[in-house]
This record gives sequence, C-alpha cells and structure tokens, in this order.
Amino acid sequence: DLVLRLEESQRHQLSDVRNLLVPTPRGLQVPLYQLADVDVINGPAQIQREDAKRRIVVGFNVRGRDVKSIVQELQAKVEQQIPLSAGYYVTYGGAFENLEKATGRLLVAVPVALALIFILLYFAFRSLKESLLIYTAIPLSAIGGIYLLALRGLPFSISAGIGFIALFGVAVLNGIVLIAEYNRLRADGENNLLKVVLKGTKTRLRPVLMTAFVASLGFLPMAISQGAGAEVQRPLATVVIGGLLVATFLTLFVLPILFILFENFSFKKMKINKKIVSIVLLIGLSFEAYPQKVSLNEALAIAEKENLSIKKDNLLMQYYAKRKTAGTDLPLTTLSTEIGQINGPTLDNKIGISQSFVLGSFAKQKQIYQQEWQLAQSNQNLDRLELKRNLSELFYRILVLSKQEQLWTVTEAQYLHLREKTRLSLEKGLINIVESSAVELQYGALQNKLKVLRANINEQKSLFQVLMNSTIAYEPEAASLLYPSKQLQENSNHDILHPSVIMAQHTLDLAKANLKLEKGKLLPELSLGYSNQSFRDIDNKRYHVFEVGIGLPVFFGVKKKILKAEQYKIAIAENELDQQKQRLAMELKQLKTRWTAQHAVVENYQTLQLPKAEQIAKAAESQYLKGEINYLEWVQLANQVLQVQEQYFEALDELNQTSIALDYLLSK
Repeated sequence: DLVLRLEESQRHQLSDVRNLLVPTPRGLQVPLYQLADVDVINGPAQIQREDAKRRIVVGFNVRGRDVKSIVQELQAKVEQQIPLSAGYYVTYGGAFENLEKATGRLLVAVPVALALIFILLYFAFRSLKESLLIYTAIPLSAIGGIYLLALRGLPFSISAGIGFIALFGVAVLNGIVLIAEYNRLRADGENNLLKVVLKGTKTRLRPVLMTAFVASLGFLPMAISQGAGAEVQRPLATVVIGGLLVATFLTLFVLPILFILFENFSFKKMKINKKIVSIVLLIGLSFEAYPQKVSLNEALAIAEKENLSIKKDNLLMQYYAKRKTAGTDLPLTTLSTEIGQINGPTLDNKIGISQSFVLGSFAKQKQIYQQEWQLAQSNQNLDRLELKRNLSELFYRILVLSKQEQLWTVTEAQYLHLREKTRLSLEKGLINIVESSAVELQYGALQNKLKVLRANINEQKSLFQVLMNSTIAYEPEAASLLYPSKQLQENSNHDILHPSVIMAQHTLDLAKANLKLEKGKLLPELSLGYSNQSFRDIDNKRYHVFEVGIGLPVFFGVKKKILKAEQYKIAIAENELDQQKQRLAMELKQLKTRWTAQHAVVENYQTLQLPKAEQIAKAAESQYLKGEINYLEWVQLANQVLQVQEQYFEALDELNQTSIALDYLLSK
C-alpha cells in the first residue's frame, strides 16, 4: 500500500485533503476528490510483524486442563475446520512453546541425572550389583509420585518432572543407608543373610524414616499452597512427598528381599524367570491410575455432590428457606412532622407515627412462603430421581456394551487368524477366491461393527462423566450385567407417590394459597397512629393524640376479576394433577407388561440360546480343524453365534432400561 503524509497545517479538516490540486500532463490542476474517494475510515491500531511478516495473535488462558492436551486438540480442530489461504500458517507459542522447550531440556536432564546417580553409586560401593540394587529405589519412588499426582488430579508438568529429578536423588539415600549397614554387618563377621537383613533394617529404621519425613514435611507447605506460583509449587511438592512416602515403605520391604535374591544369584547365571517377570509386571501395572472403577452407589453419591442441576436445586432450597423464615412483610411505617402557626401566631410543632395492615394477611402470606418452599423441595427430589435414572441407564448400558466389546474382540481375533489361514490356503490353491472373499467380507463387517460399538461406548462414557461433573474418567463396575430391580407390586391401583405427583399437588396448594391471599385483600385495612403536639399560646404544654382508622374496599370490579383468574389457575393445577396421576398409572402398567415380556426373553437367551450358541461355536471350530466343514460353513455358523450374542445384549439393555424406568416410577 502507498502511504502519503501531509504536514499538520494542511490536514486540519477532511476538505483540506479533498481539495488538494493534482496537476495533469496538459497543465491543468484537478481537485483530488474528482479522482479518488476521500473518506475517514477506521484501520488497525497496530500491525505486528515478525521476520518481515505480518502476525496476528490469538491469546487465551488455560484453566482446569494441561497446556499440551488443549493445544493438541486445538491443532486437530484448526487443521479440520480452518482452511488457510496460501502464505498463511499457524504457530503455537506462549506457555506451550515454553513447555516444548522445557520438555526438550527435560529429556536431556532426566537421563543425565539418572546416569550421574548410577555413576556416583558405583564409585561409592565399587559394585555393579549393589549399585543396581540401590537403583531400584528410583522406580519405587516414581510409583508414589505418580499415584499422588493422580489422586490430587494434577497433570504431569515441567515442575513435576523437576520434582521427579529431586525425588530420585533423595530416594536412593534410603538404599544407601540400608546397603551400607548390611555391608558393615557382614564385615563384622555376620554371614547369615536373613540375620543381616533383619538386624540392619531394624538398626537403620529411624534414619530411613527421618530421611523421608524431613524432606516430606519440608515440601508440605508447597503442596498445599494456594497463592502466587502455587501452580508450579504444587506438582513439584506432590511428586516429592508421594514418592518419598511410598518409596520409604516399599524400600523397607522390597530392598531387603532383593538383597537376599541378589546375593544368592550371580549376574552371569541369572536368567529371566517368573520372579523377575512378576516384579516387572507389578511395577508396570502400578503406573496405571486411570480409569478408576466405580460402583453405581458410589457414582450416585459423587453425582449428588457435583452435578450442576443438583447444586442449582440446593441454592433454590436455601433461597426459599430464607423466604419462609423471613416473617411478615408489613407495609411502610409513616413518620410525619409539622411546624408552623398551627393554633395561633406562635410557632407550634407536631410529630406523629402511623402503621397500617390488613387483617389476616400475615398468616396467608406465610402460607404462600411455606408452599413455595415445599414446591422447591419436591422439585429437588424430582431432579435427584431423574439424575439417578439417567446415571443408572448410562451405567448399565456401558457395562453391557463393554461386555459385548470383549466378546467381539475375541471373535475378531479368531477371524483374523482364519483370515491369515485363508490367505495362505488361497496362495497354495487349496481354496477358491469365493471362500477367501467370504472370510474377508465377514472380517470387514465385524471390524465395522466394533468401530461403531466402541464409538458408542466412548459417547456413553462422556455422557456419564458429564452427569457426574467430574474430571476423573470413571469406569462402571458391577457384579452383574442385570440391573437389580425392586420387587414389583402386584396391585397397580395403589396411590403413586412419585415426586412429580407431589410437585403437582404443591402447585395446586400454592394456587389455593394465592386465592386466599387475594380474597384477604378485600378485608378492611386497619391503621394505628400516634401524634404529639405543642400548644404554646394556651399553656405551653404538649398533648398526646391516638388515632385508629379503618380502610374499606369500595370498588370490587378489578378484585373480582383477579379472583376469577386465580380460580381458573386452581382449575388448571387440578387438571394437571389428575393428568399426571393418569399418565404415571398408564406408564406404570405398560412398563410392567413390557418388563414381564423382556425378562422372559432374557431368561430364554441365558438358559437356552446362549448355551446352544456356545456349543455351536465349539463344534464348528472342532469340525473346521478336523476338516469336516469348509471355510464358508464355519463363517456361516460363526455369524449365527454373533447374531445371537448381539440380540442377547440388545434384549439385556432393553430389560435394564425398563427396570430402571420402573424403579423411577415406584420411587417416593
């Protein structure tokens, strides 16, 4: 763009620029406004540049999540949803850029620190065996650091990584203390390894505990800090405290056992055996803190504390509880004063106070507050019951779908094995292309079903987590896939005490209370007053006056219309109550009929069809291995088994949802 600037004196007004004369090749001068549009427009206040390129910055703060995961999500969405023109590109800086740089440095610092620790241990003991033995304190301490981070809901960050470096250095001190004591006892002539371990551990128990607790207590203020810099201090201190506590406990038990094992086996003769594999698997499984298993009752308890709808209902209950105890709202009290020549030429003064109120209005207003509170309470009970229903539906649906995924994953492995065999058989000419294609099609169809099933599971888990309003990914866990429904009542004509019915009843009671309040406004209004006046011209004394008044309603037209409207409101509430009872009774009857049919179907699957399907699967596999049936026949039988399993899980899910709906209607 071309930028021209005039001197300050030549651009006081817009007309100064419009009337600038532009010379033409023939010598004429033409005003600028005849050649161009001259206007005042708004432009950018600042154009940022970096490396001779324009830069647009979009900044935001991250709260409640770690920086890396949100930037990764942002990168994926930008690539999919924001098409950029040629020459435009996106870079991510700020805290994420610092994180990437710090991560790169951490990838160098951690291995260097671990290597230096091992080198120093070797120089101290001059033994590769004992150095490796003390080195086991590092993974043991890492277990505690990771567990405590997970329990506090803190993500792994750079400060946590630095905490691990500090933790590794302090954790090996316990091992050094124990191994040094073991070596001293052996140098004194004690050859029994068991006695060496027991006596050495007992002797060095206090130093080991002091090493851990002094460092842990020193980091405790950082772990619970809430002020400036707490987001950096908390992960670091959490890692050190958790790692030292767990490492101290495990070192006192694991290190003596490993010391005995290391002394009985040399490295040259040592091979991978069951003991080593068990230890490695135990350590590996200990790192997995998520997902956390949760029962239905535990999930309901968490949801009742954290669900946003329940929190809103609790606030409303507190609001109406305060209104209920607020008492009667009296009209304004009138204070008056007069000064002047009231009774003669001398100035007199008069002060007075008066209060008015309607007879019977206090009790009626209090009754309205009481009905509003009861209505809010019934609404809270209804929301809790609906939360329980929705959470139970998701809980058992996830259980059923997860079990279905497990079975289908096993079937997928079988098809994969069969697919590999058919490919080899086709290459050798033992089967034709039709049999091979049938297996390929069946395997592809199963894979597609698994993809849809897993996507459905992830969706249900996301909804489950939203209802619980928790950042922790909980995994439903129950002893049975069948929802433990309540015993159905034989008499379907009993009174339904569902919260929705109670809520409709309270709505009716509130409408009746409003009608009583409006009728009460037709009653006379009483007023009481008192005044005190001076009479200086008579005897220079003050006199008391008491006043009682009554206000009578004269114009009834508007009030009668309001009363008629309130009566219609009562009729609407009564109709809503009857309709709610009728709807629930009809729905309860339909659900009982549906539950009976679905329960029979599920029992038929469990007692008859599933065992037969399992027999068919085993027989088909045996006949296929013996060569009694070909590939196509095996695929057909396996497909039948798969269909029976799919139909069973669908029937089980429908029965669970019906049982949950019945419990919802029968709850009080």
